[in-house]
Amino acid sequence: MRSEHGIFGEEHFQSIKAFSVVTKFQLDLLKNGVITDSRLVNDLYDSAVADSDFSQWSWNGLGANAFMQGELHDAESYLLKAIFQSKNYGDGYCMLSSLAVLGPCLLFSGKADEALDICGSVHSWCVDNGYDVSGQFSILHRVRLLIYREINDTSESKKQFIKLSECPRYIDPLNRAYHLWSEVLYFLGTDTARSRVAVNKLNTHFSQHYSVWNLGIPSPKLMRSILDVMEGDHKGIIKWAKSFQSSWIQKRNTSQQYTFELLVYCRVLLSTGRNPQQALQYLIESASSGGNLYIEIKARVLMACYVLKEKSHSEALNELADCLVLAERSKLHGCILDEKEFITDSLSNSAINILSKRKDVKSNSVWLVLMGSDSTGLPTDNGVQLTGREQEVLEYLLAGASNLEISKSLVISTATVKTHVSNILGKYRVNSRVKLMSEARLAEHSE
Repeated sequence: MRSEHGIFGEEHFQSIKAFSVVTKFQLDLLKNGVITDSRLVNDLYDSAVADSDFSQWSWNGLGANAFMQGELHDAESYLLKAIFQSKNYGDGYCMLSSLAVLGPCLLFSGKADEALDICGSVHSWCVDNGYDVSGQFSILHRVRLLIYREINDTSESKKQFIKLSECPRYIDPLNRAYHLWSEVLYFLGTDTARSRVAVNKLNTHFSQHYSVWNLGIPSPKLMRSILDVMEGDHKGIIKWAKSFQSSWIQKRNTSQQYTFELLVYCRVLLSTGRNPQQALQYLIESASSGGNLYIEIKARVLMACYVLKEKSHSEALNELADCLVLAERSKLHGCILDEKEFITDSLSNSAINILSKRKDVKSNSVWLVLMGSDSTGLPTDNGVQLTGREQEVLEYLLAGASNLEISKSLVISTATVKTHVSNILGKYRVNSRVKLMSEARLAEHSE
């Protein structure tokens, strides 16, 4: 019967069966984002442990699924096995595809150095084996770009971005999508216009190749709203948050894509003066159980910021300090620095003084960046020209008021306050409001 369908022998049959299981799993994963069918997962696991044909792809699928579910411990174990078996089989494509997920997995787990070491090992294997088919080697640049951006190494991240930009564009659609996402991240926070261009490219690319969005990253529509906020327009993100609010408890899960969306939702609540504690607590607990240190630290920081803005709790200040130290030790600088606006908004002058006196904080490079220590400080001459409104905002800033408090006192929107703050910082040539307050206090003491 099998021979009629071109199947000859039990070994040939088992090979085709393994290929069918792997193919179905990978396609379902791409379609649904997460595989919840336990029977299909078990079939793939059996194929993997049997060390049969395509077992490296079985481990790859299991690892990708665990990562998308937010189970980083399992994902790391499976993906390391995928890379090991890929070397045995000489399968460079599976090795690089596994690295594309393992890199972020290790990074989010607080293992940036280990991620870079594995990148180096895979890089050496590719060079030794002459492997760069269809531009797949560019995955290495993408993973390294993500890591260097996170540890705040701007020089290396720029090198990797240039290498990534120079890679061939005929890679497969999935990797092309993630390359475009890397481009979005690279410019995010520094060049909103170019980040928006990349988002638009990502949206066009995805609509051409996929019917639904299940990549474990924010959708282009949500990213456009985030970019709007960075330019002072909050309408889109608030509308999205209201829609998300109506279903987040019923639909909550630990998938990567949902986690990112919930994090954005918490930031919207925090920026609009609403209570994000319930959602943040869920993020902290789920990230902790899944081994996602990146999300755990970020959620803990936002929680501390909320408590500090409501009441100056010493526990919240200690929590923020602990997160600064943990981020430094784990090389997760980005999860702190990306929340700079909320941190500086929540810190009063006295809170800054308290943190600056802690030995484990004042020597912390993340804290030094937040304090703007690489800035030249306030100029000593009187050449700075502020408008009347900017002068009013400055006085509130120096008194330690948050953007929300300033907006209420002056009866203007928080977006307008942020614009005034940005203008003031630019005129004084400092890169953070914390630095502005710090230098102002030094100037007062020296008089």
